Amino acid sequence: MNVLPSHLTNMALIIRGNIRAGIFEEVTLPTFQRKMETRHLPGTSHPIEIDYGPEGAMEISLSSSELEPLILQDYGVCNSRPARIHLKSAFKQPVNCQLDKHEVIAKGIWKQIELGSQKMKEQVNRKYVLSCHEFRYLVNGKELININALAPDEQERQLLGL
Repeated sequence: MNVLPSHLTNMALIIRGNIRAGIFEEVTLPTFQRKMETRHLPGTSHPIEIDYGPEGAMEISLSSSELEPLILQDYGVCNSRPARIHLKSAFKQPVNCQLDKHEVIAKGIWKQIELGSQKMKEQVNRKYVLSCHEFRYLVNGKELININALAPDEQERQLLGL
């Protein structure tokens, strides 16, 4: 049975406990990729790729025509309080009308703020970029991704006796 892809029907962004529904027109989530190296190891018939773990920074981009004072206030704080955002989205399956709740919870530092070009009687396009050190993705309450770049993984903790 073929299933049509679900589509985004609504979303709300929560910044520091304040619901910002309808403010952000677009949210771009991080791209995940792994650092790989092709090696021809002794005893192998052909080269294989070795995984060296995640590569690249995790960034979330927010686009809005509104000026967001909470982000501007967080940007001025000198690394003492990481920014926390919580994105709640509703995705609807067009065939059976089933709704799925998608959530992104991220913590990081506001890396970039573009206040945009301002012209009379035209909408201003603003962009905010959060460089994440924590990222969680949940669907219907089930955690699918949980990355904390500042904490060693469980195997490393056991090896180090932490």
